[in-house]
Amino acid sequence: TGEHLHLFIVPMIIAGLGAAILIGAARWRHVGLAGVILGHALAGFLAIRQLPAPFIDVWDFQQDASAALLRGQNPYEVRLKNIYESKVLYGPGTVVDGYLTLRYPYPPLTLLMTAPAKMLGDVRWADLIALEAAAIFMVLAWPTHTGARAAAMILLNPCSLYLVYSAWTE
Repeated sequence: TGEHLHLFIVPMIIAGLGAAILIGAARWRHVGLAGVILGHALAGFLAIRQLPAPFIDVWDFQQDASAALLRGQNPYEVRLKNIYESKVLYGPGTVVDGYLTLRYPYPPLTLLMTAPAKMLGDVRWADLIALEAAAIFMVLAWPTHTGARAAAMILLNPCSLYLVYSAWTE
């Protein structure tokens, strides 16, 4: 939200300086990439810790299913609350007495990635770690200046922090 934009000034300056270094000499690519990764990771940390919990069903689904798995329960049997006022969002007959008739909609691998993050309090840590790891793996797989730039493009994509904040899995 607009009232929280000040939180992201320092992380984005760090990431921006890293990107500027990446544009320059190839021999400094590790320094530039470190700046991009550090800035993005810090911004993601602040998004998770400082912004209000997202008002989106995906986050609730993942939080509830991961908590169930950690308690030793079947996450695919968790009753999911309809967090929206509308009953028509999910389709006819899908909302009964404030709960959804459907269950956790994501595949097991998603759950296995988010459950450890839930132990840290929020499943969105998995999204943030996955993005940072993806950038690192891109550079390891393509260890050139171009690989570092491609990794920076993934992290500096305008939607990457919104993806983390919203707990999107797709």
